[in-house]
Amino acid sequence: MDSLQSVKQRFGIIGNNLGLNRSLEKSLRVSNTDISVLVIGESGVGKENIPKIIHQVYVKQKPDSEFPKEYQRCQKTVFEHHPDFEYKLYDEHDMENVIQTHCPEYLEPWNKLPRMIMKIDIFRIMLMYVFGGIWVDFDYHFFKTFDLLQHKIVLTCNKEDELGNPISVANALMASQPNQPFWKNILDSFFNQIKKSDKPI
Repeated sequence: MDSLQSVKQRFGIIGNNLGLNRSLEKSLRVSNTDISVLVIGESGVGKENIPKIIHQVYVKQKPDSEFPKEYQRCQKTVFEHHPDFEYKLYDEHDMENVIQTHCPEYLEPWNKLPRMIMKIDIFRIMLMYVFGGIWVDFDYHFFKTFDLLQHKIVLTCNKEDELGNPISVANALMASQPNQPFWKNILDSFFNQIKKSDKPI
């Protein structure tokens, strides 16, 4: 059975609150059993499947680049509509550190990707797998709180057929419970395909 400290480290839980520790210890005791567990409480106490974490990445194009004003406006709506969510902002160094810590098997092929946007696209999938939460692009403007936390995975559609059926999935906004095999399958498939291919990416 995992230790309390290892679970905290794995999911990025910071703090040593007595109540939190007791809840985690109880979760650890039942995690390896077939017992059905009902978690009750007000919104935000941890009963949702998707963690209240919002992830974003910003990498400067040039060392003296300024944070774009449009990004600032959109980021402001993230904060306004999600005051009780944890917010994580990553740069290129943070991305590499996260991969080295949580997905070291992907670090070498990830570093070989030729364009930064490709690295960011793959990194967002790693975030969904490792931490869960919500990924949102910097040009995404929120008009209301993200309230689909009861689902395991949330994907957005950016193209439909004549009948209104989704035929293309976007990655500008994604949300997930951590450790969903769906994301691991995407990562393995992507890097295995690169490994087998004799053509440059």
